[in-house]
Amino acid sequence: MDSRKFVKLLRGDWTDYPSRSEADLALLRYLYKWGATENGARDIFLASGMYRKKTLSKRGNSTYLDRCIEKIYEEDRQK
Repeated sequence: MDSRKFVKLLRGDWTDYPSRSEADLALLRYLYKWGATENGARDIFLASGMYRKKTLSKRGNSTYLDRCIEKIYEEDRQK
């Protein structure tokens, strides 16, 4: 894991990724790999520079961030 990329993501710099959405997932993957719980990952993401209006936009009963977190944690459960 590249800690420099992690720090850049925390600051909101997503230039190492093709899109902001992919950068969102990358930050959440770092947090997961480093042991953050789903609630911990949520709190850190919301405090990071990656937070934007879309983060808490609702689609049905869940937010964009909920769906991203669910995807990351589900990826590992399927391994």
